[in-house]
Amino acid sequence: MTQRFQRIYFIDIAKTIAIVLVVIGHFIPAGSPQWWVDVRTVIYTFHMPLFFFASGFLFAYTERPMPYRRFLQHKAQRLMLPYLTASVLIICFKLLTERGTDVAAIDNPVTPMAFLQMFWEPSAGYFLWFIWALMWMFVVAGLFRGKRARLWLLAVGVVLAYEPYVLTRLFCINQAREMFVYFMLGAVVSDSAKLIANPRLNCRGTVLCVSVFVLFAVLEWMFIACWQNSVVLRAVLPYVGIAAMMALSVLTDHGRPNRIKASLLYLAPYSYFIYLFHTTFEGVAKALLLRVPLFERLDGPAFALLAFVVVAVGIVGPVFVYKWIVARFRVLRVAFGQ
Repeated sequence: MTQRFQRIYFIDIAKTIAIVLVVIGHFIPAGSPQWWVDVRTVIYTFHMPLFFFASGFLFAYTERPMPYRRFLQHKAQRLMLPYLTASVLIICFKLLTERGTDVAAIDNPVTPMAFLQMFWEPSAGYFLWFIWALMWMFVVAGLFRGKRARLWLLAVGVVLAYEPYVLTRLFCINQAREMFVYFMLGAVVSDSAKLIANPRLNCRGTVLCVSVFVLFAVLEWMFIACWQNSVVLRAVLPYVGIAAMMALSVLTDHGRPNRIKASLLYLAPYSYFIYLFHTTFEGVAKALLLRVPLFERLDGPAFALLAFVVVAVGIVGPVFVYKWIVARFRVLRVAFGQ
């Protein structure tokens, strides 16, 4: 393997951090304490831009000559086929559990029409918009290869992100318009970093990473404390959040081997499958736990324990299913893009 395609572990770590933040952000039961609401607010300022940044980085980093049609077929197999498979399973699960029972605590009920709607909108769960948006980005970016072309696309992404018009939400086109700038930013950063993949982190680099993270923490505190209506801060936080999480990922990657780093790298290959099914596992865990007397009042240590368990189930559950069920059957591996 050449250095051009050397595995970059800090991107794997960043992807895992992003999916953990997604799972945390999607747990918001009624009556949640204010500190949890604030945590979720912070997460939502940057977690999806981070996902698209990492995707754009890997898109440019692993670029190789390939006919456009074959490129799209590959992306459709890896993204849209699992989307359709997961949508069918989630819709079936919701329809079954909506019949006179609250076992799965369905937050977004569906009807049989969802089986048709999933072909133009994420009817199984709104969070699946990410897949449609990412596919559109590959459709566009795949047409323009090379560093110069990606710089032009980044400029286009800036214009699209901040123009005042709202495009159609069908096929999640408007979400793709809003997030395209982060995808192309990741691609452009990747173009400038290909020759220094997994560099040594010296003292100056460590100070820079820590400084970026401190800046992020200060700006988020300001945002939560008094400036949530600040248009400028809302526009800046996604970029600062991306920089902070990348800095954290680099520091984690270059630190001494430990369980946190090992766990983040272990989860990285399962990040897409976790994204597809985390809400299902979270819903079941939440519904079962809320029937326990300990969690009748969602405050203090009881809520912290509930949140920890639900989030853990949302992460570990999909990994368990993929490793012990999907990975053992070829038809399931194909259905989920492998």
